[in-house]
Amino acid sequence: MAVNTIPEVQHDLESNKAVMRRYIEELWNQRKWDVIDEIIDPNYRSEPPSFPGYWGREDLKKNCPPFMAMYPDGKWTTLDMVAESNKVACAWEFNGTHTQDGMGIRATGKRVKVLVIGIYELANGKIVSLRKLNVGVDFYTAFGLPQPDPSAG
Repeated sequence: MAVNTIPEVQHDLESNKAVMRRYIEELWNQRKWDVIDEIIDPNYRSEPPSFPGYWGREDLKKNCPPFMAMYPDGKWTTLDMVAESNKVACAWEFNGTHTQDGMGIRATGKRVKVLVIGIYELANGKIVSLRKLNVGVDFYTAFGLPQPDPSAG
């Protein structure tokens, strides 16, 4: 006789979605950078579309605070979230005003609205990878600016 595992699977899906809600609300919107260690796997790997190359967990710690500091009023809104297996697909919208210099880019004072769709893979309650796509424009082309140099601080 087969064992029904649907409640367990549903629990895993809801747990993964809860991690993603912490990712957007606590980490990005509340700027609680310590959450990175709690919800991002040490072997995390992503390819952020607004930056060259791949990022690991340490790159998030280094680059997220100065990036968000460029948009003091910046806020992410979850538009949609779907979970299946060990993956969560999210659509988010960012709205903010570029009022602070950072990452080698002078403040423009321009308002930006960017739609981001990401497919996140999770394991053991942590995000292990990200495939992300900015829809339309990214944060820099929205201002007609070159891609940032992450080493510029």
